[in-house]
Amino acid sequence: MKNSNYKKDIFFCFIYIAAQLLFIDKILLQLGTSLILSVFLIPLLTMPINTNKYIVLFFALTLGLIVDMFNFSVGLYTIATLHIGFLRFFILQIVAGKEKTSLEKPSVKVLGLPLFVFYISVCFFIFYTTLMLLEFFNFKSLWHNMLGIFQNTIATTLLTIGILYVMNRSVKK
Repeated sequence: MKNSNYKKDIFFCFIYIAAQLLFIDKILLQLGTSLILSVFLIPLLTMPINTNKYIVLFFALTLGLIVDMFNFSVGLYTIATLHIGFLRFFILQIVAGKEKTSLEKPSVKVLGLPLFVFYISVCFFIFYTTLMLLEFFNFKSLWHNMLGIFQNTIATTLLTIGILYVMNRSVKK
């Protein structure tokens, strides 16, 4: 991958984190909703497939720590993000097959829309399951937690597809 692509990816990573911390979290807090939209995971999910696993885990750790630091969430996002960083390659192998895991970046263009949506949906489902189980680990509200996991997964998947569509359109122009 070219050096300019890394610079662009790092720039967009800061944009996603800033959008998460400065806009999305504040808007959802003002609305009083229980929705959690985690767009800060987009750079992790769209990293080049052949990236060293230690770099992916370090990047996931850094993302999680930054979000935890600003949300005062005592490591919950760090653990859930590390979980995604660890499972990301295996999910890609299952979803895309071994022949496509040698490609550069997971995207709609590379995987096709149905496979890419399935890939990010599975990743978001695992992320929110980890986050919710760590935050509200009790069986009294199991159905409420499952509803929250599905609600957050669907909303974040739709928002991610929308963001990536807009970003790809603006890059092409």
